[in-house]
Formats: sequence, structure tokens, C-alpha cells
Amino acid sequence: MWNRREKDKIRKKIFTNIQELGIIKKYLCLPGEDVLCIKTGKSLGVFTTDTHILAYENNTSIFQKIKNNNILTDFNKLSLHHQDITESQHKNIDFAFLDFCGTLGVKEAMWLQELLNNGISRNGSVAITMLWGPQTPPQLYKLAQKFFKNNNTYEQHILSSFKNSIGMPIDKDINKFIPCFILCCVLQNHTFDTAYVYRYKDLGKRTMQVIQLIGIKKSQKNNNFPSLEKILQQGGEKQKMKKANVDWSEAGRKSWETRRLNMKKKKRSDAAKRAWVTIRKNNGG
Repeated sequence: MWNRREKDKIRKKIFTNIQELGIIKKYLCLPGEDVLCIKTGKSLGVFTTDTHILAYENNTSIFQKIKNNNILTDFNKLSLHHQDITESQHKNIDFAFLDFCGTLGVKEAMWLQELLNNGISRNGSVAITMLWGPQTPPQLYKLAQKFFKNNNTYEQHILSSFKNSIGMPIDKDINKFIPCFILCCVLQNHTFDTAYVYRYKDLGKRTMQVIQLIGIKKSQKNNNFPSLEKILQQGGEKQKMKKANVDWSEAGRKSWETRRLNMKKKKRSDAAKRAWVTIRKNNGG
């Protein structure tokens, strides 16, 4: 269950940060049924009618709701795709806002690495929402944790990478460090100008972390972290890891959408009850 109020605040901050880049020509996103990221970008002037919007949604019912949203008619260049975003390839993306429903598993991490290598424009920006702590998909989390524990320099490298982060500092608890460690491994051979870090608790009391990187550039120098491939290959686990994480990721997304739909039904039900009580009072019942 997501915390709409807190997430709205963070979303607005993210797009306010993007204003320094000027008008976004090409935007990649997972908009959700209410397309809130697109609405926010448009209201803050980050998008114009000529911004190319590339939106992805794998869930059929949510895809139809996105398709029927009137705000999308404001854009001359709209590419709405009914598919898993990790099956897509891109070029010259100025800004990607990726809310993986709380997950950053093997499939998402490897796709993100490819996006950074070949899909983001120079000085482009990426914002990623992910869980931190032990809730991270256990296969990738456990392998990354082994690397992290076996090298006491990684903690300092992470703190150094995010030393000028704005918003909130990276938490030093090891369980909360691992998702940031995975992200740093994905970012291998890349640098960035500014990092913004935001955290909030969803209604299920899980801690969500949003990391926004601005001014991403390829670098000839390794960023002191192991490659994602090296982590996955330890113990000959790469193929097994991929399959297990794909299964977890799909199940996690279905569970997430079920919780969101149930929450909406409850809100509608509560609103109907309040309306009925009001009518009865007005009629002297």
C-alpha cells in the first residue's frame, strides 16, 4: 500500500530538480493508472506538447486506464506500450522515472545497466524508486551482501559516491546499504553530477527509497565496484538467479496490483457509506 501524500511530495521535488535541465525532449516512464508523473512534469513546464513520452505498462486493466486518460492527448509524440519495460530498448532518453513497484531484481538491474550504457543521453537523468533492507529480492540481495561483507572498502566507496547527495544521507545500516551497493554496481563506468536521495514509509510500514541522478556520463574509469555480471556469476548461479528473480518479480507485481485495487475498492466503499449516512440524515432518517 503506497503513501500517496508522501510520494506526491517527492515526485514534485524530482521534477523540480529536472527543471535545471530545461525542456525534456524524450521521457521514459512507468506512469501507473493515474499517470501522475506525466501530469506533474506537464504542470511544472518540464514537458511540452512536443516532448516524446514513452510509457510502459504490463497490466492489461491498468494499461486501458492509461490509454483512456485525456491528458495524453496533449502530447504530439506519445508511445504507449502494453509490455514489460525490461523487454524494451531505447536511445537518447533525457529523463527516465522508473518506479519498479518496490523491486530492483536481476531482470530490472540488468535492463537498467543496458539503459545507462546505450539509452541515456549525455547529461541525462534517472530517478529510481526501490525498497531497501531485507525486502530486496533475496537472490540478488544475498549475493550482493557477500561481496559487500568481503570488502570493507565498499561502504566508503558508496559514501564517497553520494557524499554530495541532497535530501537525505545514505543510511549506514548494512541491510539498507545493499540496494545502494547494487545500484552502484549497475552504474559501473558512469559518473553523475548530483544525487538526490529521498525516503518515505508506505502504508505497510516498508521503507521506500527514491534516488535521482542528474548529469549521468560515461567514464573511462571504473567506479570501484564489481560488475553486476561478476556478482551473478559467483558460485555458478547466474542462470538460476535470472529465472528465480523473474518468477519473484512477476509474482511481486501481481500482489502489488491486487493490494492497490483492494485499497481503491475500500476507499470507494467507505465513501459510499458516508454518502448514505448523509442522505439519511438529510431525509430525517
